Amino acid sequence: MGDGPANSRESWRPVYWGLAAVPGASLFLLDTIQRLAYETSRAPNVGVGAQIALMAVFFGLFTLVPRVIWGIALRYRDSRTGGMITALALAGLVLSALHLLLLSLILRVMYSPAGWGVSHLLHSFGEVWLRDGGVWLLVYAAGCGLVGMRLRTAARERKCRESLTVRSGQREVVLPLHDLVWIEACGNYVTLHSTRGTFMLRKTLAALEHEIGHAGFHRSHRRALVNVAHVEAIRRRPDRSYGVELSGSAQAPLSRRKAGALRDLLANRTAPGTVRH
Repeated sequence: MGDGPANSRESWRPVYWGLAAVPGASLFLLDTIQRLAYETSRAPNVGVGAQIALMAVFFGLFTLVPRVIWGIALRYRDSRTGGMITALALAGLVLSALHLLLLSLILRVMYSPAGWGVSHLLHSFGEVWLRDGGVWLLVYAAGCGLVGMRLRTAARERKCRESLTVRSGQREVVLPLHDLVWIEACGNYVTLHSTRGTFMLRKTLAALEHEIGHAGFHRSHRRALVNVAHVEAIRRRPDRSYGVELSGSAQAPLSRRKAGALRDLLANRTAPGTVRH
């Protein structure tokens, strides 16, 4: 399954393989201890080493389940909720059926006398399905739940990275970062100058810079953060100080030592700003 639109926080990471392996590895360890400790749990048809190898294959497949669920959830994340639930339910049925069929085959190999065939395998599959169906539904439901929680968390993180929520009177306003023109420090508060108006937010400029600096904001002054996308020009004043002209006739302060870095950013922009004397 593909991961859909590239997103570093929503794509499957290598560390997730380790987390996905924990349930299967735990069950495999318990099963191995039981087979080594109790002779009655050992199969008559194969040796202990072969039993452990076969069960390693079975429990190892648990690792693939979260990965498949993750891919399905990402593929259907933008569809209606019913579409994702249907896809995950069908995937759960298919995955559990294939997994239990493999278990039935392993059990037949280890315990059944010679001469068993497809009909015996299907009979074993039915027994396993009826005996363990409730447990398997819980296992796959838990997998779906964990994946869903992680993706919802990622969606909230993405929303937070792409916007700021501020209070305006008795209501909350969500400001997309691309609508912010520049941000001015006011002690423990900042003033957000945006295309939608001016808002106050209780946060230091340094903390806000750390939070949204990835979105094209540049510190132009110790008390100013500008959105490079809204910069129209750098102005050098007669007193040899600098200022930033922004969209909507806004003006922001620019320190001399920050001017060169901002000029370089503008030079690399698709529509570069200019320097006015």
